[in-house]
Amino acid sequence: MYKICIHDIINRNTFVTELSTIPVVSETIEIDSPQRFYVVRGITKNVPDCQACPHEVDIYVEKINKEYWINCLFEKTQ
Repeated sequence: MYKICIHDIINRNTFVTELSTIPVVSETIEIDSPQRFYVVRGITKNVPDCQACPHEVDIYVEKINKEYWINCLFEKTQ
């Protein structure tokens, strides 16, 4: 599991979570609850010896609605 710091670029909220894999840019992810869908806009990896950073990766996301998320999944299957 990776410790991830999620940064919402629209409303500037930040929260820490754990993910089993690191997503790629433009991938859609669902976090914590069925109604929190995000599209990944950027990723940065922290330097391993940084004592002030309890997380390994920063992910910059934009919140999306469920319809956008479902359409993205549908496009990937075609």
